[in-house]
Amino acid sequence: MYTHFYNLDKAPFENTPDTAFLCPTGPHKAVLASLTCGVRSERELLLVTGDVGTGKTILIHALVENLAPDYFAVRIPNPLPGFSGILYHLAQQLSIYTEGPVDAADLGKKIRFRLDQASKGGMKAMLVIDEAHLIEAPCLERLKSLADDVNRKKCRLQILLAGQREILGVLKKPSLAPLQQKIAVRCNIEAMSLEEVRAYIAHRLRQAGRQTPLFDRRAEKRIWAKSGGAPRAVNRICDNALLAGYAVGARKIGTSIVEQAAAATDISRTSSLRPPRNASDRRNSGFKQTLTIAAAVLLILILLRV
Repeated sequence: MYTHFYNLDKAPFENTPDTAFLCPTGPHKAVLASLTCGVRSERELLLVTGDVGTGKTILIHALVENLAPDYFAVRIPNPLPGFSGILYHLAQQLSIYTEGPVDAADLGKKIRFRLDQASKGGMKAMLVIDEAHLIEAPCLERLKSLADDVNRKKCRLQILLAGQREILGVLKKPSLAPLQQKIAVRCNIEAMSLEEVRAYIAHRLRQAGRQTPLFDRRAEKRIWAKSGGAPRAVNRICDNALLAGYAVGARKIGTSIVEQAAAATDISRTSSLRPPRNASDRRNSGFKQTLTIAAAVLLILILLRV
């Protein structure tokens, strides 16, 4: 909708795990380096945590893409089916097909045999479990047992747990002490700083085809403050700001547009501009009224896209 107006080849702030948009600076760079090192060192268990919207999923995609050709990655986007569901999905991805009721012990033996064959052929497997904070303690215990069984003599299967910080509380349970000891790499994705948010916005705009700045410096600071430095929130605010800017024909995105966009990001909240109270405000009243209209247009556009 606004891409041509802002000289963009594509929308730069969509919340999709497109690794081309992964910013090479900031907290993700250090976490990706640590995880990559852990994988190459054949660590059996790795853990990455982060609050909602901090970019765990795109980080996982980048890690998998960067794996050597001799790696085979199996991703579990939702672990709620439990250990049997995880085991069944892993077996399917390893071309192990079963008929009738699944026996976990028998399936585990078949998985170990298949991974042993793959290892002899020079292949390694990685099981990536997203939303790992949803896994209950008994399932985590069985995952450790699976790793112990498969990796008796050689590391054939690495397990990466990625989830919100709630998983740290689960791991403190006494029954999971052996699992805690096996986690060789632990990373937490922190919120971005102001300078990291600025670099993040610039990177995504470049990847979308724009080489010159689009947001002014004060607008970027407001985006950082409103988003809390979370990539997902930054994306939503920036995307809404470009919609609002397009609606009023603004070639540069300033703080007023960002404020409107941030308010519209949470559909349950709306904001209205206060009426002018002094001469300075009156001189700007025409632009502010236009922004008010733009905010209404923006809200309608967002609702149509939901």
